[in-house]
Amino acid sequence: MTEAGRERLRLDAGARVAVEASVETPADAPYAGTFEESVREGDGDLLACAPHGGNVEPRTDDQAARLAESTDAGAWICRRDWPGGGAFDRWHVASTDVHPDSFPGLGRVADATRRFAVAFHGSAADEVAVGGGAPEAIRERVRDAIDGVVPVSVSLAEDPGYRGDDLGNVVNWVAETGIQVEQAIAAREDHGAAVADAVSATLPP
Repeated sequence: MTEAGRERLRLDAGARVAVEASVETPADAPYAGTFEESVREGDGDLLACAPHGGNVEPRTDDQAARLAESTDAGAWICRRDWPGGGAFDRWHVASTDVHPDSFPGLGRVADATRRFAVAFHGSAADEVAVGGGAPEAIRERVRDAIDGVVPVSVSLAEDPGYRGDDLGNVVNWVAETGIQVEQAIAAREDHGAAVADAVSATLPP
């Protein structure tokens, strides 16, 4: 657990706590106050990812599902919510902290022999930034495709916090080539399907 996680639970470093976990899904609100991890085995060389779907980074789960369905790709999608808001504070796990021990569905589809993985993310910035560990030429191709379908600026990610090129980032180890798409809310909500289709048109090359 990270230091921030321990602080939320008021635990000292090295503290050991026994936990009995249970999961309950209300029948009338499948995503309210819940966490859902879903996977799609798919075929081919592509895995579509949404680590922060639901109300953490809204619409990113829809984008990953659309990309997977349109290309018959695999998918790993997380949907999270919390009553009254606060889903981001409750459920956001940094992409560099994601591990199959905590996300068993991810272990079913993680495969280093896949050529590509694309992770859809949300950003508070008023732009779309394309990052990940993929070679610059591939990221440029994705950037140019997205640029034609959204009304906000599209660039290669430069901010270290959004570049997504850390080897520990889930998108960079579930496949040979990882691409991270950070998006303003306007791009996701009003043009989310178009962004997913634009990515679909560029991969595999």
